[in-house]
Amino acid sequence: KMAEYYDWHKTLSYDADVTMVIGARGVGKTFGIRTQCIRDWIKDGSRFVEVVRFKNELSGVADGYFNRTGEQEEFSKYIFRTDARYAYIAEKPTEEEGEEKDQKKKKVAWHIIGYFIALSDAQRMKKRTFDHVRRIIFDESILERSDRYHNYLPNEFGILANLVDTVSRERADTKGLRPRVYLLGN
Repeated sequence: KMAEYYDWHKTLSYDADVTMVIGARGVGKTFGIRTQCIRDWIKDGSRFVEVVRFKNELSGVADGYFNRTGEQEEFSKYIFRTDARYAYIAEKPTEEEGEEKDQKKKKVAWHIIGYFIALSDAQRMKKRTFDHVRRIIFDESILERSDRYHNYLPNEFGILANLVDTVSRERADTKGLRPRVYLLGN
């Protein structure tokens, strides 16, 4: 049932600068915000930033990033791909009118929909350009006490604040867009 899943519609309606969402596993926190990021891009071309703690986590997060969200009927006209730095979206290719079926399909025009960033690499990120970012997402921002294999970075939230500043620097292309930060945890 839909009622069992996290209500992102209500959360997003507050339009807060920073939103922390803590809840049980499997209730749709991650799914919901990723779905909203796709909707944002379709609506106005805005992008997202997905934050992880360590650089070695980037490829794991990027791999299969859109597997569940991209399979939804509302996104059936689109295809997705990722690498360790970017998330991409494109309209599904269709055969050109008048072409033979065995000829190549229309070339896919990929667009950046998101950026992947590691907090441990945030100093280097100051040189990177982030265009038209609406949402900054830090999933698993709160570590469970019982997790002996993961640790917070020294001054982690100071680093995150600097990263938000880097992403949201005033640029001509922002058109007044101020990124919102979403901290997710269990």
